[in-house]
Amino acid sequence: MSLFKKQSGEKPDRGEVSERRKRRLRSGTGGRSSDSGITGGRSFRQAYEMGFRTKTVEEIAMEKRRLERSTRKLDELNKEILSEDVEVDPVSKLEAAKDILDSVTEKAGRTVKKTIKEKIRPETTKKSRIVFWAVSLAVTLLLSFALSRMYFRMGQMQEGSMTPTLTAGDTYLIDSVAYRIFKPSRGDVIAFRSGDLTDSLHIKRVIGLPGDTIQIKKGKIYINGSEYEERGDFAEIVDAGLATEPVKLDPGDYFVLGDNRNGSEDSRYSGIGNVSINAIEGKVWFRIFPIRKIRFV
Repeated sequence: MSLFKKQSGEKPDRGEVSERRKRRLRSGTGGRSSDSGITGGRSFRQAYEMGFRTKTVEEIAMEKRRLERSTRKLDELNKEILSEDVEVDPVSKLEAAKDILDSVTEKAGRTVKKTIKEKIRPETTKKSRIVFWAVSLAVTLLLSFALSRMYFRMGQMQEGSMTPTLTAGDTYLIDSVAYRIFKPSRGDVIAFRSGDLTDSLHIKRVIGLPGDTIQIKKGKIYINGSEYEERGDFAEIVDAGLATEPVKLDPGDYFVLGDNRNGSEDSRYSGIGNVSINAIEGKVWFRIFPIRKIRFV
């Protein structure tokens, strides 16, 4: 490879060649004219500014390959100058130019990585959003159905013993998990079975807790000797039944009454009696039908 073009038919003087070469190196062209494709630091910056305004990965890859070819040509130029025993100063300039080229190449690599990430990132389309929400809705409905089958039961009132809270024909939900974690509280509406636990479900309200003493006198409920102030508007009790005398509740037993106090078979009668914690199926917490009466119990 030669740094100059020989004139046809004559051989240039070596001293003249050396002077010409030094002048070119001092001018910053790296031993080549600006038309040869190998440029100095300023031209490399211009190449970076103009060549790396890319929009696609392919364009960036082509630009990077072009820079790699330039690097190889610069290395060949460096070797040729060293073989001609040129002064150290031009070589230093070439090394500086190569450093600039390496810097540009490094910036190109970062641009390539950034552009690739932007190109491979999936674009969210209207169709994909519709599919996403459809799948999410289907999964939610399936989970809701599974949970309702596992932990919530649905029942229907067959009698009017809980009027006005629940009337005959009302459909309600039973939380069968609540009492696995917590104990029934006073005022809870519970579902339980009596006898050998194979009877139909009964729905009543908890009045007495384990350890309480319950008595009904003159239509009023007394718990541990004090009158019980109920939150609802319930009628005075006409028939106290077994609670005419004080009833002491054993551990794990509950005293229950229907909200229809004079039309309910509950703990006042031997057919029901005190309710064991083992007989309780769950907590009645929500009425779902009829629609006009939907509410929490």
